[in-house]
Amino acid sequence: MPPKWSYPYLRVTTRCTNPASLAFICPDLLGRADGPMPPVRRGDVPRLRRGHEPPRRAPVVQRLRDAPAVRHDRRGDRPQRRIEDGVALRRPLREMPTHPGVVLRTTDIGRAPSARPMRLAVLADVHANLPALEAVLRDVDSLSPAGLWVAGDLVGYNPWPNEVLQILRDRHAKAIRGNHDRGVLGDDPFRFNELAAAALRWTRIQLTPGSVGYLKDLEDRTRTTMPEGVVAMYHGSPRDDDEYVFPYTADDSLVRKAGAPFVILGHTHLPMARAFRSGLLVNPGSVGQPRDGDPRAAWGLLDLSTRTFGLRRVSYDIDAVATAIRRTGLPTELADRLYAGV
Repeated sequence: MPPKWSYPYLRVTTRCTNPASLAFICPDLLGRADGPMPPVRRGDVPRLRRGHEPPRRAPVVQRLRDAPAVRHDRRGDRPQRRIEDGVALRRPLREMPTHPGVVLRTTDIGRAPSARPMRLAVLADVHANLPALEAVLRDVDSLSPAGLWVAGDLVGYNPWPNEVLQILRDRHAKAIRGNHDRGVLGDDPFRFNELAAAALRWTRIQLTPGSVGYLKDLEDRTRTTMPEGVVAMYHGSPRDDDEYVFPYTADDSLVRKAGAPFVILGHTHLPMARAFRSGLLVNPGSVGQPRDGDPRAAWGLLDLSTRTFGLRRVSYDIDAVATAIRRTGLPTELADRLYAGV
């Protein structure tokens, strides 16, 4: 029996199946209570070329900057592939939600796949949470990606700023600064709330000269040209380093502004994967302080060869972090919120 649903909300009320034209989240696999998904926004879907007959099952056609066409993989009759601590999801590219365990899968990109997949581990908002970072990196290492990218906010909120920065430096991570990183250096006008400001004052005292130098050397945004296309990374957005880009505010103009088919964001602490004509817009969520109701650390695997982005969740010792926060004198609210993932 298919689940009950209504547009623009999709509510799973029975065991997961695959309706004819919709894919959905199974709450028991995601660790979420049964409830409505975020509002579905109408995507920017290009018209088909004149004379082009759409496939029988009418997949959504999207155009990427450097590829003739992209077609969503709608092989609904095949079992969905499970990923660790998550679930694979298939949904038309125009409506890619922001849930843990989502896999954005695209096919038919108009070029032969490379012999060796180019996969990047994408992290964001680590916020000096050492146990969470170590747990994520163990998961990262099990998949052997080609590179480690970190979309800012390496420090703040949690009590291991120097240790986190040292690990990222030792691993030669391609990292940028976020508003908290700029704030701890005293050169960011972004207005912090009381908890964030208190954590930054504490962090500023703890940082070693080596950590300060590392943060100062980082850029606020970066882009790299690869055989599969340009990858651009921002903490906020291509328009503003402090802009919050949510799933319901993301649009094609951000990808076009970046001028890259792969755009990585952070800042919101919310996982997101959206596909537009110009390219993919992704946010891996937060390693050190998730805010989507799931307390597990979040990160993403971006496969440039297949245009695939996988969101992954990893459990870590929250008790150890909460104890350290209280012991070091950081605001206790920072410990409490880790258990709720908010």
